[in-house]
Amino acid sequence: GSGDIASPQRRPIAANAFRGRLTVMDLAPDTWYMLRLSVGNAVGWCRGMPPVIECHTALKPEAPRVVTITPRGPHALDLNWVVPDPVGAPVLRGEVEIRENSVFSVWRPSRCSEMLGRQEGDAKGEAGEGRWDQL
Repeated sequence: GSGDIASPQRRPIAANAFRGRLTVMDLAPDTWYMLRLSVGNAVGWCRGMPPVIECHTALKPEAPRVVTITPRGPHALDLNWVVPDPVGAPVLRGEVEIRENSVFSVWRPSRCSEMLGRQEGDAKGEAGEGRWDQL
């Protein structure tokens, strides 16, 4: 009727949207969190309780499951592998432990050259490849 108060017309969000980004800092690595994000403007804070979002910081990389080994002269080996690269924390380093094939030998750190590698996959860095030279 004539006394009704007109409600504002709802427009699709794509007609006038704000794309925001906040960086949450001082979190522990390899940890799952639950968060809520509220937004505000000159009129006030968002209506209602924001949804809970499960998320995690960058995870530890998986151990290489398949390693290809190629002898490189009498005193060296090349090790090649591919592992999924955790988003937000690309693979940066590695270590090799080695022992002789004997029940009496023990594992010891191996002297290696700097790790060589490259990102593979999409821009998110889904996989990393590395090559080690055993000296």
